[in-house]
Amino acid sequence: MSCTDRVVVPDLLERLQTDDIFWDIGANLGTFTYFAAKAASEGRVIAIDAQKQNVAYIEQTAQLNDLDVEVYSRILSANEGVGLFLGGEDPGAYGFLVDEDSYEASNEYNGSKVSTVTGDALVANEGVPLPDVIKIDVCANEYPTLQGLHEVLAHSNCRLLYCNVYRDRGNRYQESPGQVEELIERYGFDIEYLIDWWGGYYIRCER
Repeated sequence: MSCTDRVVVPDLLERLQTDDIFWDIGANLGTFTYFAAKAASEGRVIAIDAQKQNVAYIEQTAQLNDLDVEVYSRILSANEGVGLFLGGEDPGAYGFLVDEDSYEASNEYNGSKVSTVTGDALVANEGVPLPDVIKIDVCANEYPTLQGLHEVLAHSNCRLLYCNVYRDRGNRYQESPGQVEELIERYGFDIEYLIDWWGGYYIRCER
Protein backbone atom coordinates (compact mmCIF):
# COMPACT_ATOMS: atom_id res chain seq x y z
CA MET A 1 0.00 0.00 0.00
CA SER A 2 1.05 3.59 -0.55
CA CYS A 3 1.66 5.96 2.36
CA THR A 4 -1.76 7.54 1.79
CA ASP A 5 -3.50 4.16 1.61
CA ARG A 6 -1.96 3.20 4.97
CA VAL A 7 -3.81 6.14 6.53
CA VAL A 8 -7.04 6.20 4.52
CA VAL A 9 -7.83 2.48 4.32
CA PRO A 10 -7.88 1.95 8.13
CA ASP A 11 -9.94 5.13 8.51
CA LEU A 12 -12.45 3.76 5.99
CA LEU A 13 -12.62 0.36 7.66
CA GLU A 14 -13.43 1.96 11.03
CA ARG A 15 -16.54 3.52 9.46
CA LEU A 16 -17.62 0.95 6.89
CA GLN A 17 -20.63 -1.13 7.94
CA THR A 18 -21.10 -4.77 6.98
CA ASP A 19 -24.14 -4.03 4.79
CA ASP A 20 -22.79 -0.89 3.10
CA ILE A 21 -22.72 -0.32 -0.64
CA PHE A 22 -19.24 1.00 -1.47
CA TRP A 23 -18.12 2.64 -4.72
CA ASP A 24 -14.38 2.70 -5.43
CA ILE A 25 -14.01 5.31 -8.20
CA GLY A 26 -10.54 5.22 -9.68
CA ALA A 27 -9.95 1.81 -8.15
CA ASN A 28 -6.53 1.28 -9.79
CA LEU A 29 -5.33 -2.14 -8.55
CA GLY A 30 -8.22 -2.38 -6.10
CA THR A 31 -6.60 -1.86 -2.70
CA PHE A 32 -9.70 -0.14 -1.31
CA THR A 33 -11.93 -2.60 -3.16
CA TYR A 34 -10.18 -5.59 -1.59
CA PHE A 35 -10.45 -4.40 2.01
CA ALA A 36 -13.98 -3.04 1.56
CA ALA A 37 -15.18 -6.36 0.11
CA LYS A 38 -13.90 -8.14 3.21
CA ALA A 39 -15.46 -5.61 5.59
CA ALA A 40 -18.81 -5.06 3.83
CA SER A 41 -19.48 -8.77 3.48
CA GLU A 42 -23.26 -8.31 3.52
CA GLY A 43 -23.25 -5.27 1.22
CA ARG A 44 -22.00 -4.65 -2.30
CA VAL A 45 -18.67 -3.34 -3.55
CA ILE A 46 -18.45 -1.54 -6.89
CA ALA A 47 -15.02 -0.95 -8.42
CA ILE A 48 -14.78 1.57 -11.27
CA ASP A 49 -11.62 2.22 -13.25
CA ALA A 50 -10.82 3.62 -16.69
CA GLN A 51 -7.89 1.29 -17.35
CA LYS A 52 -8.86 -2.12 -18.71
CA GLN A 53 -5.70 -3.76 -17.36
CA ASN A 54 -6.60 -2.53 -13.87
CA VAL A 55 -10.12 -3.87 -14.24
CA ALA A 56 -8.74 -7.28 -15.24
CA TYR A 57 -6.37 -7.23 -12.25
CA ILE A 58 -9.20 -6.45 -9.82
CA GLU A 59 -11.37 -9.21 -11.29
CA GLN A 60 -8.52 -11.71 -10.93
CA THR A 61 -7.78 -10.65 -7.34
CA ALA A 62 -11.46 -10.94 -6.42
CA GLN A 63 -11.66 -14.42 -7.93
CA LEU A 64 -8.49 -15.64 -6.22
CA ASN A 65 -9.70 -14.35 -2.84
CA ASP A 66 -13.35 -15.38 -3.29
CA LEU A 67 -14.55 -11.79 -2.97
CA ASP A 68 -17.88 -10.53 -4.28
CA VAL A 69 -16.93 -7.45 -6.31
CA GLU A 70 -18.67 -5.80 -9.25
CA VAL A 71 -16.17 -4.20 -11.63
CA TYR A 72 -16.89 -1.57 -14.28
CA SER A 73 -14.53 -0.26 -16.94
CA ARG A 74 -15.86 3.29 -17.12
CA ILE A 75 -14.57 6.86 -17.23
CA LEU A 76 -16.70 9.10 -15.02
CA SER A 77 -17.08 12.78 -15.77
CA ALA A 78 -19.57 15.64 -15.59
CA ASN A 79 -21.53 14.49 -18.62
CA GLU A 80 -21.76 11.84 -21.28
CA GLY A 81 -19.51 12.58 -24.23
CA VAL A 82 -16.11 11.90 -25.75
CA GLY A 83 -12.69 12.83 -24.39
CA LEU A 84 -9.04 11.94 -24.76
CA PHE A 85 -7.71 9.53 -22.16
CA LEU A 86 -3.97 9.37 -21.51
CA GLY A 87 -2.55 6.48 -19.56
CA GLY A 88 0.04 3.76 -19.24
CA GLU A 89 -0.47 0.18 -20.33
CA ASP A 90 0.74 -1.81 -17.29
CA PRO A 91 -1.45 -2.85 -14.36
CA GLY A 92 -1.35 -0.14 -11.73
CA ALA A 93 -0.77 2.60 -14.29
CA TYR A 94 -2.57 5.87 -13.76
CA GLY A 95 -4.32 7.85 -16.43
CA PHE A 96 -6.27 11.04 -16.85
CA LEU A 97 -8.99 12.50 -19.02
CA VAL A 98 -8.23 15.66 -21.00
CA ASP A 99 -9.79 17.97 -23.52
CA GLU A 100 -8.42 16.76 -26.85
CA ASP A 101 -8.28 20.29 -28.28
CA SER A 102 -6.34 21.82 -25.39
CA TYR A 103 -3.71 19.24 -24.52
CA GLU A 104 -0.86 17.79 -26.56
CA ALA A 105 -0.17 14.21 -25.49
CA SER A 106 3.42 13.60 -24.45
CA ASN A 107 5.40 10.58 -25.62
CA GLU A 108 5.14 8.94 -22.21
CA TYR A 109 1.37 8.45 -22.53
CA ASN A 110 -0.81 6.66 -25.05
CA GLY A 111 -3.84 8.75 -25.93
CA SER A 112 -7.15 7.33 -27.10
CA LYS A 113 -10.61 8.73 -27.63
CA VAL A 114 -13.03 7.43 -25.01
CA SER A 115 -16.67 7.75 -24.04
CA THR A 116 -17.44 9.30 -20.67
CA VAL A 117 -20.41 8.62 -18.43
CA THR A 118 -21.77 10.18 -15.25
CA GLY A 119 -22.05 8.35 -11.97
CA ASP A 120 -25.74 9.27 -11.96
CA ALA A 121 -26.15 7.46 -15.28
CA LEU A 122 -24.65 4.28 -13.82
CA VAL A 123 -27.52 4.25 -11.34
CA ALA A 124 -30.25 5.33 -13.74
CA ASN A 125 -29.25 3.31 -16.80
CA GLU A 126 -27.08 0.42 -15.65
CA GLY A 127 -28.72 -0.57 -12.39
CA VAL A 128 -25.73 0.17 -10.17
CA PRO A 129 -27.02 0.61 -6.60
CA LEU A 130 -26.80 3.93 -4.80
CA PRO A 131 -23.73 4.02 -2.56
CA ASP A 132 -23.54 4.57 1.17
CA VAL A 133 -19.79 5.22 0.93
CA ILE A 134 -17.65 6.50 -1.96
CA LYS A 135 -13.91 6.79 -2.51
CA ILE A 136 -12.65 8.97 -5.39
CA ASP A 137 -9.08 9.04 -6.70
CA VAL A 138 -9.11 10.12 -10.34
CA CYS A 139 -5.87 12.03 -11.00
CA ALA A 140 -7.18 15.61 -10.74
CA ASN A 141 -10.47 14.80 -12.50
CA GLU A 142 -12.35 14.88 -9.19
CA TYR A 143 -14.36 18.05 -9.91
CA PRO A 144 -16.13 16.82 -13.09
CA THR A 145 -16.49 13.38 -11.49
CA LEU A 146 -18.29 14.96 -8.54
CA GLN A 147 -20.46 17.03 -10.90
CA GLY A 148 -21.59 13.82 -12.57
CA LEU A 149 -22.55 12.40 -9.16
CA HIS A 150 -25.12 15.11 -8.39
CA GLU A 151 -28.09 12.81 -7.75
CA VAL A 152 -25.91 10.27 -5.95
CA LEU A 153 -24.44 12.83 -3.56
CA ALA A 154 -27.80 14.54 -3.00
CA HIS A 155 -29.38 11.25 -1.93
CA SER A 156 -29.60 10.58 1.79
CA ASN A 157 -28.03 7.13 1.35
CA CYS A 158 -24.58 8.62 0.75
CA ARG A 159 -23.18 9.43 4.19
CA LEU A 160 -19.41 9.16 3.67
CA LEU A 161 -17.02 10.26 0.93
CA TYR A 162 -13.24 9.97 0.67
CA CYS A 163 -11.60 12.11 -2.00
CA ASN A 164 -8.00 12.45 -3.10
CA VAL A 165 -7.71 16.14 -4.01
CA TYR A 166 -4.86 16.96 -6.36
CA ARG A 167 -2.98 20.23 -5.91
CA ASP A 168 -0.73 19.51 -8.88
CA ARG A 169 -3.32 19.91 -11.62
CA GLY A 170 -0.92 20.80 -14.46
CA ASN A 171 -2.71 22.47 -17.34
CA ARG A 172 -5.41 19.82 -17.52
CA TYR A 173 -8.17 21.23 -15.30
CA GLN A 174 -9.33 24.71 -14.40
CA GLU A 175 -10.99 23.97 -11.06
CA SER A 176 -8.92 24.54 -7.93
CA PRO A 177 -8.77 22.26 -4.88
CA GLY A 178 -10.82 24.88 -3.04
CA GLN A 179 -13.58 24.58 -5.63
CA VAL A 180 -13.56 20.81 -5.19
CA GLU A 181 -14.11 21.25 -1.45
CA GLU A 182 -16.82 23.87 -1.99
CA LEU A 183 -18.70 21.53 -4.29
CA ILE A 184 -18.59 18.73 -1.72
CA GLU A 185 -19.75 21.06 1.07
CA ARG A 186 -22.81 22.05 -0.98
CA TYR A 187 -24.16 18.56 -0.38
CA GLY A 188 -23.95 19.01 3.38
CA PHE A 189 -20.70 17.16 4.02
CA ASP A 190 -18.28 18.17 6.76
CA ILE A 191 -14.65 17.86 5.63
CA GLU A 192 -11.74 16.48 7.64
CA TYR A 193 -8.18 16.43 6.33
CA LEU A 194 -6.52 13.02 6.64
CA ILE A 195 -3.10 13.18 5.01
CA ASP A 196 -0.98 15.36 2.75
CA TRP A 197 1.17 13.92 0.00
CA TRP A 198 3.48 15.63 -2.49
CA GLY A 199 0.79 16.25 -5.11
CA GLY A 200 -2.32 16.75 -3.00
CA TYR A 201 -4.23 15.56 0.05
CA TYR A 202 -6.93 13.11 1.11
CA ILE A 203 -10.13 14.27 2.80
CA ARG A 204 -12.90 12.46 4.64
CA CYS A 205 -16.36 13.97 4.13
CA GLU A 206 -19.23 12.97 6.42
CA ARG A 207 -22.78 14.05 7.08
